[in-house]
Amino acid sequence: MDIPVIEIGVLPPDPVAPDALQGIKRQQTNPSRWQGENWSTFVNALAEQGIEVRQDLASCGIFVTDAGGVAYGMPHGIVVACSAEQIATLLKVAQVYHIPVTVRGGGLTTEGESVAYGGVLLDMTGMSQVLYIDTEKLIVRTQAGIFWHSLAEVLRRRGMDYLSAPLNLTSSVGGTLGVGGIDVNSSRFGCSADQAIALQVVTPTGEIVECSDTENPELFKRVILGYGQFGVITEATLKIRPFTPLKMHYFYYRPVGPISVA
Repeated sequence: MDIPVIEIGVLPPDPVAPDALQGIKRQQTNPSRWQGENWSTFVNALAEQGIEVRQDLASCGIFVTDAGGVAYGMPHGIVVACSAEQIATLLKVAQVYHIPVTVRGGGLTTEGESVAYGGVLLDMTGMSQVLYIDTEKLIVRTQAGIFWHSLAEVLRRRGMDYLSAPLNLTSSVGGTLGVGGIDVNSSRFGCSADQAIALQVVTPTGEIVECSDTENPELFKRVILGYGQFGVITEATLKIRPFTPLKMHYFYYRPVGPISVA
């Protein structure tokens, strides 16, 4: 094998595409906090629509960081999601008063993506119901705030199981579909996002849209693995399969001892 000779002080060719931006500074992990403009008016407008905003320190303090623990922020208030209609109203009012909205499921982001630096934090765990299971068509329709371990418990009561879920089962279904999600089954079934057949999405301007490969397909393609940029996933129809117990195999090897190099 010919080994390329690299001169001291001369870098090898950059493997990144020539049109890629180089030398980009890392984005600030803790961005500047929003200062609260129009906040009271915004809260009053939501109250008129029957939407409660929790503003006490105990409620807000639960969400100061995410699983990564490297970014910290404090929302001005918390709204616990309870329906697509409520979320649509929240986003429409936020558009009017220019209030930042941060959506959070299981909070398993690693660099502050689900941390609110002021504004309102939308807690999706209030939408955690399985809507129906079809054991013949092998599909489940569920609200997107449910954690995977809760979905698995409901499915297994019917002798069913998901195809692929994230390794951390305290991830929410909606959050996972936005980023991928892999586990030991992914080599056979793909990532969690590959199991989505249809979604209900609330767009940033407050429209409630059903999307799939055949209905609003462009939105569907963007929301799946879209990292939350194109809307809030409120419901999901997923592929499922009959439950089969997981078998674990352990292989033990005797010590091979030191390896000598001739």
